[in-house]
Amino acid sequence: MIHPALQNAWTIGGGIEKTINVFGLNVAMVGYQGTVLPILIAVWILGIVERNVRKIVPEVLDILLTPFLTIMITSL
Repeated sequence: MIHPALQNAWTIGGGIEKTINVFGLNVAMVGYQGTVLPILIAVWILGIVERNVRKIVPEVLDILLTPFLTIMITSL
């Protein structure tokens, strides 16, 4: 998904050395470049929100309000 020469700052050098503790699990501190799963999950949630917003917004204002409200709700 990205150029392989673009490494993140945590993996350049001697590998992944730093971790953070999240609810008792050690999670490696790596960047998200090249990661597709968070984007797929965000788009899936965005689709659910959009379908529900379209049910509420009147058809006359649909083209203006639906995208705006969908992005605002999902960004929260």
